[in-house]
Amino acid sequence: MTTAAVTPVAANVVRPFQRYLTEAGPQENLWTISLRTVIEANTHRLFEAFTRPEYLETWLRFPGDDASARMVGWQEGDGFRLDHYLRGQRDTILRCRFLTSRRRKLLFTWSLTSETRPPESLVLVRMRGNFASTILELQHRGSSPAALRSWQEAMWQTSLHRLADLFGTQRKQEDTHPGQL
Repeated sequence: MTTAAVTPVAANVVRPFQRYLTEAGPQENLWTISLRTVIEANTHRLFEAFTRPEYLETWLRFPGDDASARMVGWQEGDGFRLDHYLRGQRDTILRCRFLTSRRRKLLFTWSLTSETRPPESLVLVRMRGNFASTILELQHRGSSPAALRSWQEAMWQTSLHRLADLFGTQRKQEDTHPGQL
């Protein structure tokens, strides 16, 4: 289950964003999304899920996606690109560039190209391993209208829920069918 909460660890995450915030634009449009969830996977597997486009395609979803929605992704420089298609038409391009890429800490830019062309924002993901499960804390900061903030929060909540389900379902299948992958 994903919850919007600021833990002591998440509160410390604010510091890396300070330089970004001074350059972010009008202060009245600043927003922060803070989410925390526990996922039944080790940090290595979650690191791969966040850094490899072919894995991001499987769990990242936009609000309003229906059965026709799909993502197509690939590596691009020091990050990745995901093209979002809805009803066979590309409607959004997502580009992310890693500023920090360590097993337990990811910091990357988040840039959407769509009709509205919102400004670039910043995403920080921290992972704390707990043997077979991982506590994942995500902060997304930006400077844009409130409607985009709501859209981004809905996207992260849906996507992290899908990511948790993906690992939970896989673990249950392995438990149900020992020895089979």
